[in-house]
Amino acid sequence: MLKIDKKHITVVLWIYIWLLAPQRLFAQNIESKDSLSNISDTSIDSSQNPPKIKKSGLSEIIEFHAKDSMSFNLAEKKVFLYRESDIKSAQTHLKAYEIDVDLVTKELFARGTIDTLGNYIEKPELQDKADKFTADSMRYNSSSGKGRVYGLKLVQDQAYIHLGTVLKQNDGSFTGVQGKITTCDADHPHFFLNSSKVKVMPNNKALFGPANLVFADIPTPFALPFGLAPLKKGQQSGLIFPSVGFNGANSSFYIQNIGYYLGLGPYSDLQINSDAYLNGDFRLGLQTQYFRRYKFRGNLAVQYSRFSNGYDEASPQFARNADFNIRSNFNIDPKLIPGITFNGNINIVTKGFNQRNSRDLNSLANNQFTSSVNYSRAFFKRKLNMSMSARHSQNTQNGDFRLELPSVNLGVSSLTPFASKIGNNSKWYQQIRLSYSGDIANNIQTKDTIIFSDRYMEAFNSLRSGMRHSIPISTNFKFFKGILNFSPSFNYRENWHLNGQIKSWDTATDKVVNRDTFGFFRQYGYNFSGNLKTNIYGTVNNLKIGNLRAIRHTITPTIGMTYTPEIDAFKRNWSRSYTDSGGRIINYQFFEKSPIGNLVQRESGNINFGINNNFQGKKVTKKDSTSKSNVEKFNIIDQLNISGNYNIFADSMNWSDIRLSFNTVIFKKLRINSNAGYSPYVRTSTGRTINQFAYANNQGLLRFRTAGINVNTTFSASDFSKDKAAQSGQLKPRKLNSEEEPELRDITVNRMNYYDFNIPWSVNFAYMMNYNAESLSPANRLSTSQFTISGDLSITENWKIGYQTGYDFRRREVAASSFSVVRNLHCWQLEFSWIPNGYGKQWLFTLRPVSRLLQDLKLKKKVMSNPFLM
Repeated sequence: MLKIDKKHITVVLWIYIWLLAPQRLFAQNIESKDSLSNISDTSIDSSQNPPKIKKSGLSEIIEFHAKDSMSFNLAEKKVFLYRESDIKSAQTHLKAYEIDVDLVTKELFARGTIDTLGNYIEKPELQDKADKFTADSMRYNSSSGKGRVYGLKLVQDQAYIHLGTVLKQNDGSFTGVQGKITTCDADHPHFFLNSSKVKVMPNNKALFGPANLVFADIPTPFALPFGLAPLKKGQQSGLIFPSVGFNGANSSFYIQNIGYYLGLGPYSDLQINSDAYLNGDFRLGLQTQYFRRYKFRGNLAVQYSRFSNGYDEASPQFARNADFNIRSNFNIDPKLIPGITFNGNINIVTKGFNQRNSRDLNSLANNQFTSSVNYSRAFFKRKLNMSMSARHSQNTQNGDFRLELPSVNLGVSSLTPFASKIGNNSKWYQQIRLSYSGDIANNIQTKDTIIFSDRYMEAFNSLRSGMRHSIPISTNFKFFKGILNFSPSFNYRENWHLNGQIKSWDTATDKVVNRDTFGFFRQYGYNFSGNLKTNIYGTVNNLKIGNLRAIRHTITPTIGMTYTPEIDAFKRNWSRSYTDSGGRIINYQFFEKSPIGNLVQRESGNINFGINNNFQGKKVTKKDSTSKSNVEKFNIIDQLNISGNYNIFADSMNWSDIRLSFNTVIFKKLRINSNAGYSPYVRTSTGRTINQFAYANNQGLLRFRTAGINVNTTFSASDFSKDKAAQSGQLKPRKLNSEEEPELRDITVNRMNYYDFNIPWSVNFAYMMNYNAESLSPANRLSTSQFTISGDLSITENWKIGYQTGYDFRRREVAASSFSVVRNLHCWQLEFSWIPNGYGKQWLFTLRPVSRLLQDLKLKKKVMSNPFLM
């Protein structure tokens, strides 16, 4: 026996086999009755025609590799490979601790080894074309494709099949005993279907006999007499695992998100799900998603629900409401048609849908919904831009519903007609800029009770249209070498209306009669403005206050003026009047319902002023490796603004309120935003503001009116960790397949919809306060005073608690709260969520499998009763 000891050796054996194998071993020409039979000799009669001699040589190269050693038995024509061994050919790739190769029968035997801790390692792994198998040991004939395997672990997409003793057939199928079928990728799965007999047809299906569900090594009473599990890769249709809970709004237990998932091909799918209540209430939803890289992506969800108020059907207070929700997002990739964008989002919902069907506090409190569909295109080297859109907005609290269908905008980019093609164009006339924008608007203003009923034509009959034009012209002057900047501008506007409203008094009914009229009506207007601005700097250096070394104060004062001349609206019939039964003359605007607005131009002029302050500092940070101190800039106060204006043409109380705003970040964590309003005029005890200065009545220079403050901060374990990169929770997944890419996009965009077990804990603090000093009742002056705390906490590596709660100091009660407990079961997730108070009072229990992508990222999806709302 010849033995070769060499580390990390790779040998191509086709020359060796060609010289030593008398049967001329060809991978495709060896004939054998089974995997263990010898090749029979054939006697040749010289008198007969000699058989056709096939070409010598191998049809493929076989690579042998072993880290420790390889041994050759020349007499028996066998090869023995030890430690990190592998054999690779064009169709197969076998890796194991030890591999024995019979070059005559082409039979391979592979096994692992036991390490110093008693663990069985370097198990055989066989890659046969697209299939991958892992086993404790295996005997395999590469010519016939048959073999016997012990302790097989078969991976089929996201399905894992464990088998005890297995026979592999030449058609690629497996027949085995002591089978476990699961989606858990652990060597000892956390749950599985336990069956005594299993037949596996890779990339097709698995057939199994009597089986029962085993969860955490505990057999359950759930059993199947037989079964079929599809193993095809890619999209698979199947049932959606539901959750159970109790809803306080209708006092009923329910099953959440029970439904069916249907794969429609590589680019789309369909999901049908429902919430079913014991009292007969239900929610039915259909959702489809579609995505094709570099072409389009989007989703569409339609939902309908019937929801009662919790009373018995025999009660006179019983009521059941029907609601619906339509939601969609779509986007055409700009690479598909360069120069054109087309995207949109739709969110139309009836008044009570969220309150009755959502399980999220933010959705429960939301009553404002908007939609938009947008199309844009550029012409003439982007000098002319056109965009079209359809918009919708609604308020589910008061029922207002507004639909803009369509809106068109035409814009000409800024032109500089007097600019030179050479030089810096510093002269004022060279900086003259003009542009154009035009808007076409069509809208419907109605109530949701009308448009969502059989009276919807009433809403569409109230369609109003118009077009708005604007031509701004501006330039810039610089004085004292650029210290002062003066920017004057002139703006011309013109509106075209297709609808007008005529009002008259009907003496028979003693009411106002509104009558729409149609035609072409024109309005115009213009104004002038100018702004003067400069920057003033003040710096204090050579400070030695702790680490502080310098302070810089930047003051940016601005003063501006706007002037609008008078245009008599009555002379041009833009404003009209009628006389009521009492002889009073009532004025009204002819275009008051126009979608582009009513252009009423009265003489006005304002002087605006403001002072913006910014404070920056320089501090010494830690020394670097060269023992040199680093100096770092930071903001002490981001912004401190004071602003107001003076109305030149007002007959009284020309001064506006003086407004103060302040925001900054302290210690890079605590963000503070505050504002206040002060009036220069006196307010009487009855609540009227009169034309007398506060300082003249010994009330100070300015009278305090309103104030507000918002303070918030976030802390997590990464803030106290030296290795912050390890705690950052960055998404660094492995290479994704086509099914996992949409999930990663959802994680990236909606990170708050997932629990992150990479972060041991996080907590968010927020306080909001609003104060109105002008309220006559002292008890009502503090309109808002609420503290909120939210976040999550990992009790152990696999237990996490999520929370959102707070305290309302004004109402002296606990604010709207929600709590959740999540258990990470590796391939499963258990979650209990609870809303203890408010309209959405309920609890929900969920146990569901987790995708392989979320396992890798250590993320868990939060329970959402209505996935289309989130």
